[in-house]
Amino acid sequence: QDHAQLRRAGDRRVQITSRDPELLMTADRQWSGSFKPVKFSRSDEGEFDRHVIFTLTDAAQHMEYWYVDLTGPDGKVLEFGPFHADQGTVLGEEVLQQSRPGRYHARMHGLSKEGLEFEREAEVDIHPLDVQDNHVFRFSMMYDFGRSETPAGYQTYLVENVAPMVPNNATVVVHGHTDITGNPDYNHNLSLQRARDARTVIQGALDVLGVRGVYFEVHGYGGMPELSPFPNEFPEEAAYNRAVVIDIIP
Repeated sequence: QDHAQLRRAGDRRVQITSRDPELLMTADRQWSGSFKPVKFSRSDEGEFDRHVIFTLTDAAQHMEYWYVDLTGPDGKVLEFGPFHADQGTVLGEEVLQQSRPGRYHARMHGLSKEGLEFEREAEVDIHPLDVQDNHVFRFSMMYDFGRSETPAGYQTYLVENVAPMVPNNATVVVHGHTDITGNPDYNHNLSLQRARDARTVIQGALDVLGVRGVYFEVHGYGGMPELSPFPNEFPEEAAYNRAVVIDIIP
């Protein structure tokens, strides 16, 4: 019922109008009706990449529950879960407070809805993010309901404003998000498609600019509440969660 209420008013947004030329974007020397996007410069590297994310495809459909056991470089075993959705998140700082940075052995295990035990193993590296000069630039873009294509106005902004800020050998982290309405599997795929589309636009602009050595990280978080830009308590927040967030780490 709560989700249905959000869906009925899901496109409600706060509308702000202005004729101030300092606030508005220009196109072909004419003032447009769009505001200049706000650029945030952050010095708190703890804000970025705080989560280690494990993905178990179709877990919501087929699994009763699943866990992740991490064995650190010191041999200490950390257990996280139970998880019930396709993705499980673990705070990186929670891991590093109990063990030390390095390569971890991850064991994912659980029980299917048919009563079958499941197990999968992998190696993961967990390190604190090294932000040179403690300087990160963040940009955010809104997307249309149910659409993965970057809106035309934002494509122009990515090409003309965001890409020129990416230096050689930078890291660009692209986070895709959705609201909480609809199927979690669909939302996860939709958020990943949004992030990939934004990455493609930026990469094309960097190729034209001759920028080299840029490393992209692309993530789709769906409507995961712990990672959403806004809470989903009000319809306006749901609308602003249909977004892609871009972090440029020089």
